[in-house]
This record gives sequence, C-alpha cells and structure tokens, in this order.
Amino acid sequence: MDKRGFSYTSSRSRISFFLGAICILIGILPLLKFVNVVVPGLDTLDMNIYDLIVKVALFIGGIFLLYDSFAIRNMLTGRVKGTSILAGFLLAVIGAIPLALHLKLLSFLPFIVALSIPSVVLYGLLVFYGVYLVVDAYLVRATRLF
Repeated sequence: MDKRGFSYTSSRSRISFFLGAICILIGILPLLKFVNVVVPGLDTLDMNIYDLIVKVALFIGGIFLLYDSFAIRNMLTGRVKGTSILAGFLLAVIGAIPLALHLKLLSFLPFIVALSIPSVVLYGLLVFYGVYLVVDAYLVRATRLF
C-alpha cells in the first residue's frame, strides 16, 4: 500500500489463486464428461444440480472480479482496471440471468424470458475465468503462494 492508500498486492492474491483453481476444477469436470472422457465417479454427477453450482460460481466470480478490479489499482497511474470492470460486470450478468431463470425469480414479468445459454459455454467460461484468476494472482501480482 502506498501513501495514497492504493494496494498493489495483498492477501487477495492467494484468494484469487485458490478461487481460480476451484473454478477450473468446477468447470473442467463437466467438460470432460461432455467430450466422453472416462473419469471415475463422474458418471454419477447430477447435471441439474451441477448447472446450478456453475451459475452460482459464475455470478460470485463476476462479483469478485468487479470488487477486485476496484480494489487493485494500476501501479503507474492509480486507475482502476477498466477491462476487469467490464469483464466482471458481464460475468455477473451471464451468471445472474440464467440463475434467476433457473430459480424462477423472473416469473413476475408479463412476458416470458427465453434465454438459453448452452451449459458447455458456461463451463468453458468458468474455466477461462479460473485460468484468468490463476494467471492474475501468480504472474501479474508476482505473489508467493507458499
């Protein structure tokens, strides 16, 4: 933290790393099932519950990325990361709308919202987000994890 109060690296780097590893794990398991890779214990996976878990993880990941983009400033200019703000907002919306449709929270609307995002796209997005978090925590912030 410098004299202006901007934090460049913090304990959130470790949180980002472990959250990224969990997102990669959550996203890669159903992708393996989609491409017919045999993994022991994967065939007993209930995909309806797993889809709900992925939607919640995308929403929470978007909120975390949005928070993290405001908390970590650019070292040279002191500005927030604009692309991270946009990516966090989009990730939260992509996770929130299918989650709200799944939980029937939008049933009060006078029209039927028909939004269908294939599950494979959500899994791939979660894996991509996990890789982003791991790279951001390990390379960009140059943190020592252990």
